[in-house]
Order: sequence, then C-alpha cells, then structure tokens
Amino acid sequence: MNAGIAATSAEVIVRLDGHCVPDPDYLEHSVRAVSDARVGVAGGGWRVSPGASTAVGRAIALVVSHPLGSGGARYRHLDAAGPVSQRVETVPFGAFRRILWEQLGGFDESLSANQDFDFNYRARAQGLDVVLDRRISASYVARPTLSALWRQYHRYGFWKARMLRKDPRAVHWRQVPPALVLPWALLTITLAVAWPSPLTVAAAALYPAVLLAGAAHLAARGADGPAAFAALAIVHLGWSAGFWLGAFGGRPPRR
Repeated sequence: MNAGIAATSAEVIVRLDGHCVPDPDYLEHSVRAVSDARVGVAGGGWRVSPGASTAVGRAIALVVSHPLGSGGARYRHLDAAGPVSQRVETVPFGAFRRILWEQLGGFDESLSANQDFDFNYRARAQGLDVVLDRRISASYVARPTLSALWRQYHRYGFWKARMLRKDPRAVHWRQVPPALVLPWALLTITLAVAWPSPLTVAAAALYPAVLLAGAAHLAARGADGPAAFAALAIVHLGWSAGFWLGAFGGRPPRR
C-alpha cells in the first residue's frame, strides 16, 4: 500500500481491498467526504454476500454481518438506524488525503493485518475525525468455508494483539469480550470437569448458550442453524486464539 501511494502524486487516496466490489459512486462520495478539513479518514459500509452457494457459505455471510459475529462494527450494519455520516473509531479501507499519509508516516509495515485500524487510530490521535458515510458502500464477499473463516479471524486476532502492543490505548471496548472467549471457555470447562457443581456447570454452559441463542436468531433470518453455530464459534474462538498467540509473542499465522 505504501509503495503504491508513493508511486502516485494523487492528492486523495481511496483504498479498496480484495473480496469487494464498489458501488458506482464509491469514489465520488469518498472524495467528497474527505474534502472536509476536519475529516482524516472516511469510509463506508458493506453489503455482505456469501462466498459459496452452500449452507455454510450463506451462514458465514449472515454471521459476519450479525452483531454477535461483527462485534457491532457499524460499517457491517448499513440498515441500522443512524445518521448518514457519523464519527466512528475505524472504517474499512478508507479514503484520506495524501498529506495525512505523509504526516503519519504511512501504514505500519510491521503489521500484516489491522493496518487500517492502526492508521485510523493515529489519525484520530492527531485530532482528526474518522467518519462512516453510509453513501460510500461496497459489496463484500465473505469466506466460503469454515476453515477459511478460521484462518481469517485467527489472523485478525493475532495482528490486533500486535497492534495493541504498540499502544494499548488503541483498544476498543467491543474488542474485549472476544479476547476473553477462549480463556473463559477453557477455565469454565476445566472447573466443571474438576469440580462439578450447579455453579461450575452453569458457568461452562453460558458460552454455548450464547452461541445457541445467536444461531437461533440467525436461523430465523434464513441461516442453517448448525452452520451458524459453528461459524459463530469459529469467529470468536479463532479471533481469541489468535489474539493471545500475538499477545504472548507467538509466530504469525499463515494467510
């Protein structure tokens, strides 16, 4: 990304990653949004479509655009109530002025994921707004299989931990629960097996109950229930496992 930006003299940079197809007016709205001097980075939302025409593929697409799977990231919920434009902690991809990229020293090349969150955090630290504009939208194709979903979220969690090692103040409250999922599951299952009691069994059953409730809600929206249950568990546990691997200095996962 840095090499590409350095090779152009464009005043405004508009990013878009793979797995996405922009709406026809994506560039128009992106450039307009960053014309406001108070805005450092502007981005839009996703309409998530399945990566495969299978029950698992459809369930994954619904899971990653559901609050229990997305953590409430606003760019994944364009249909939620709210203003057309609002300040947020981050946006996917993003548009920004070249001068900001120069001032921030570009994207952090030590990160293989979460570079956009890190860039947006540093922009906000400069007193600039990161803005979600609902008129900026793209279609996003979700991962097609559970194994691909695991690799994606394991990688996301790993590089989130590496980013937070740079500056722990960059953590957002919605990232705390998924980080605790794996420790909670291991602890409560161990307690229920070693010291079975109504309390320890109830604690061990709490997280599966949350998954069941989420899968039931997704099934009401057309997802295959077991596939939705599995996808939710993979999103949570994969992210959490990657996070703790990164926090304790493990080797980066393969893409």
